[in-house]
Amino acid sequence: CGKTPAAACRRDYETHAAACRRTAASRRKRNTIQFPEVTRIQHLVPPLTTADQPASLITRDPSSIWGEMMRNIIIADDHPVVFRGLKEILRENFGGVVVDGAGTGRELIEKVKRNDYDLVLLDICLPDANGLDILSDLRKRRPKLPVLIISMYPEELYAVRAIRTGAQGYLTKQSAPEELATAVRKILSGKRYVNPAFAVRMVVDFESDIAKPAHERLSNREFQVMRMFGSGKSIRDIADELNLSINSIRTYRARIMDKIGVKGTQGLIHYALTHGLIEYRSE
Repeated sequence: CGKTPAAACRRDYETHAAACRRTAASRRKRNTIQFPEVTRIQHLVPPLTTADQPASLITRDPSSIWGEMMRNIIIADDHPVVFRGLKEILRENFGGVVVDGAGTGRELIEKVKRNDYDLVLLDICLPDANGLDILSDLRKRRPKLPVLIISMYPEELYAVRAIRTGAQGYLTKQSAPEELATAVRKILSGKRYVNPAFAVRMVVDFESDIAKPAHERLSNREFQVMRMFGSGKSIRDIADELNLSINSIRTYRARIMDKIGVKGTQGLIHYALTHGLIEYRSE
């Protein structure tokens, strides 16, 4: 109280102490009115503005970090059942996700021209184009747009080719939904994804002295043409499907046979059968 009670008589001291208690109580009452608990906390730590608040605090469980921002994802797949399944998995695992779709390579390219996406899920086998060709086109148009290849074919056939062409990841359609969610999370965070077991096999193969199959030296187009020959398609069938001339397909065939060391179309077909490179497309 700014006084020295020891110098006063006992009665004056008790009177003075009581007055101090009344003064302190009055001050606490005034402070409570002027600065209630919430006001004092907000005074010390100013609240976040609406723009600063993570979306997860508004729309999702705060424990879900993937609800923090809107994600625009497009799925390029011509099978409605597959498209719907992928869409549901994304919605279950990523809050606020907006999922678009494309049934052909041409439709995908047109939508990418008009819209901004955070990720493309691309089937490697679309009705009008090979997925690797579409991937190459996307890399030219949108170099920073991440692409996750979704394929019915095992990693051994296309994973390395897809990543070399510019994909951020490769996943088979036989994968569990949880693995798809994991792959999408990694790619959206700026990383790449391949199945861990396949990654181990890649390392083992790289460190071993085992010679690589001859078909790994083929370009993406040569590899595609070889698989089409292996499936029994004629030169004209392949030319029509790829919108190329018959002479172009003959040139590709000659290059393929030279690189893999076989003679004639029958030798090419035998090689494809032996190495499990037959093209298959479900209708």
